[in-house]
Amino acid sequence: TQMLESMISHPRPTRAETSDVANAIYDSTSAVMLSAESAAGSYPIEAVTVMKTIIDETEKDFPYFEFLKRTSERAFPDVPSSVALASTRSAYSAGAKAIFAFSTSGSTARLLSRFRPQMPIIAMTPRKKVYHQLALSWGVIPLLYKEANTIEEAFKQISAFALEKGYVHYGDQAIITAGTPFGKAGTTNTMIIDNIGDVLVRGREGAGPRVDGVVIFVPAHDSKKDYEVHGKIIVISRCDETYLPLLKSAKGIILQNNVEDTKSEEYLAKIASEINLPYILRVERANTILHEEQLITLEPSKAIAVKGIV
Repeated sequence: TQMLESMISHPRPTRAETSDVANAIYDSTSAVMLSAESAAGSYPIEAVTVMKTIIDETEKDFPYFEFLKRTSERAFPDVPSSVALASTRSAYSAGAKAIFAFSTSGSTARLLSRFRPQMPIIAMTPRKKVYHQLALSWGVIPLLYKEANTIEEAFKQISAFALEKGYVHYGDQAIITAGTPFGKAGTTNTMIIDNIGDVLVRGREGAGPRVDGVVIFVPAHDSKKDYEVHGKIIVISRCDETYLPLLKSAKGIILQNNVEDTKSEEYLAKIASEINLPYILRVERANTILHEEQLITLEPSKAIAVKGIV
């Protein structure tokens, strides 16, 4: 605390004070604080602004992966710590934008904070005291709620909050940590990877503008006529020159291809760029999740297809 003491009477901190704040963050300090600078100083707003600027810039340079590697080398025999570690690792591997923690006592959020994940930890708790305490934990954004009987109910609340504040966007993935039975302190034993919104399928990558339309399956290039797929989003398992008439009539493409089938990807990307055709590729289980004539929205920028019109 009182880390920018010179700003009690001066509008700018010393170089040593700036370094002290930055080094405290590099040393993985959970919170840095001001005291007289903001309580009785001549430049309280400037002191808070300077402190926030130092924090923001230092956190951009914080070695998140190296820190996780060091801390995860130790053994964690208890289930909650193991789940927290798995959640942090999964958040990186899945490209999750946030970690949602449902925590009555706050311990789940603190365990996650121990690993210093780069994405925000949004912690939902029914206890006001815990809500205020969690504000001092690294990367934790506390959310106070009054009633949620199931993980599903809590997920709807926390998703709405995260969307409203801009921590996540529609179609993003999030990691969920909670306990069973839900709402009971000390039972953290569950990790879930879920989507924000009604995401039906997710691909590896995509390109083109967002479009909506109905689904039609094309198991082979000669199984449908071009007029049958006109204005529809077609699902195919491979792509080459024999599919060109269908590509020109389609509104969008979902390619459910094998990871080794790079030729289909290259051909689709080439043709799609020429005719401005939206597509996503390497989509898993599209033929079992989607249904014929189902209305979906294709969002290539996120490589997803969502239910209905967005």
